[in-house]
Amino acid sequence: MRLLLMFFLFMVLVRTGLAQETISSSIDVNGVKRTFRLYIPKGYAQKSSLPLVFNFHGTGSNGSQQQLYSQQDLVADTAVFLVCYPDANGFAFDLAGTGDVVFTSKLIDLLVAQYKADACRVYATGLSNGGFFSQKLACEIPEKIAAIASVAGTLTLAQLADCNEGPARPVLHIHGTADNIVNFNGAATGFLSYVGVYAMMSYLHERNQCSGDSTITRLPDKDINDGATVDLISYGGCEAPTQLLRVNGGGHTWPGAVINIGVTTKDISASEESWLFFKTKSLPGCISSLVDSNIKRSLDIGYVLDGVVIETPETVSGQLLIYDITGKLLVHQKVVGNRFGLSWAQLGKGLMLVELLGADGIRRSARFVSW
Repeated sequence: MRLLLMFFLFMVLVRTGLAQETISSSIDVNGVKRTFRLYIPKGYAQKSSLPLVFNFHGTGSNGSQQQLYSQQDLVADTAVFLVCYPDANGFAFDLAGTGDVVFTSKLIDLLVAQYKADACRVYATGLSNGGFFSQKLACEIPEKIAAIASVAGTLTLAQLADCNEGPARPVLHIHGTADNIVNFNGAATGFLSYVGVYAMMSYLHERNQCSGDSTITRLPDKDINDGATVDLISYGGCEAPTQLLRVNGGGHTWPGAVINIGVTTKDISASEESWLFFKTKSLPGCISSLVDSNIKRSLDIGYVLDGVVIETPETVSGQLLIYDITGKLLVHQKVVGNRFGLSWAQLGKGLMLVELLGADGIRRSARFVSW
């Protein structure tokens, strides 16, 4: 109750022009209306595509509160990326089932199709339950999540058992040593059993095939009165970057937050640190469509008996994406050449949008009807 009252007070007092534009919307997931907020940053109109950051709230909170608490929109305006704040269907994101994973996957497809999100650069961060859920996404849909930054949320014992295989993925973890909600050393009893921070990093060390030593760097103590210091622990020789920001003395909070709900370090900002970690990461083998060039060209569409042929005058290396009229992503594959065939079985029926995002920075597109 105290936390909710503080949030309401914060919402009343802090009206800092947070939103350049925030869209509140919903999407149907297997007959259930799921809601989310999408922040459109300054500079959106000038970009052909933008990175997308999911920011998941903690237990008992919601997307609107997480938007206000984390203030990641301020970073998005500077770096020009989209931020999506989904709402859990109830008290928290489901760490055991697949419903919220399906919800997130459908949201990615929608935002790529309708809001210029770059399918190669989709990231997940979140606080507490939202941090646990970010870890779940990296495990269950690694083909869609380029990197994660979990804040005060490790891995449940079930997640650890279920996610012992899979590709290496860049992971940044941020956690306070004095966290009294998600204990730094883990908890094996209660309604949520989870591993401690060092046990989780050991697991990630193995999963990301790290072969080198770790290095510890004490970051500048910018605020000597915040009750905390921060160490950056980087693991060497990894197939994917693996880092821990250990907040010595820090509580169950979002570092850098304006409102203090525990010992909150001001030496770093979780919103800034997550973006600094994300900004150079993209899906392996994926050619990012985040280019400064706004050059666009058309594709030639030809029909054959069992499908459709997509042609370009020149040889192109890039990503081929096809969406149906609802924005659902049907095809996403790496291609090289100037002629690509697809069968009707791959596409279904109706109006289709095809995009070819080339390594040359050119976006080629066309529409066609599939039957």
